[in-house]
Amino acid sequence: FTTYLSLISEKWANDVGAGKTVDWPVDKMGRGLAGKGNPGVVAILKQTEGSICYTELSFAIEENLPVASIENKNGKFVKPTTETIQAAVSQVSSSIPDPTEGYREDIKQLLDAGGDNTYPIVAFTHLLVWQNKNGKHYSSEEAKAIKDFLTWVLTEGQKEENLAPGYVALPQEVTQIGLNAVNMIQE
Repeated sequence: FTTYLSLISEKWANDVGAGKTVDWPVDKMGRGLAGKGNPGVVAILKQTEGSICYTELSFAIEENLPVASIENKNGKFVKPTTETIQAAVSQVSSSIPDPTEGYREDIKQLLDAGGDNTYPIVAFTHLLVWQNKNGKHYSSEEAKAIKDFLTWVLTEGQKEENLAPGYVALPQEVTQIGLNAVNMIQE
């Protein structure tokens, strides 16, 4: 979230910056509240009349919180929905590196994607696994189990009934990048 704020506001970038921990601005009286992680933030929000917060969408859904529309790069105000999140991912899918190029993460890549119907604050949940060249990291059985699990995540796991609230299925082109990476794991 702070990376997004830094991306769209030079003042925020200069005064507060981005990161997992920042010195959050407070009012002139020095008042500000913090909670540990999404559950802590939501708990503080519920206890503080008139407050606002940013939390992962799944927590907002679980706690039945109202969700604000956010202005995107095209000047449209959109809520985080399956459609607006998938639209944002689809806008940038062609710039996601092929797994043979090695890992690199650019968190800004998914933030404030162009398009009228794109939610501007989107991120992937991801994991890193060894390719297991020459069986260096896993046994053959372990490598097969990892491949089977990740294949399920990228296929069956993308079906609506398997997605947690607030998470959306990956577009086919992104799923294929993931499957290509899974196929690089040696058994």
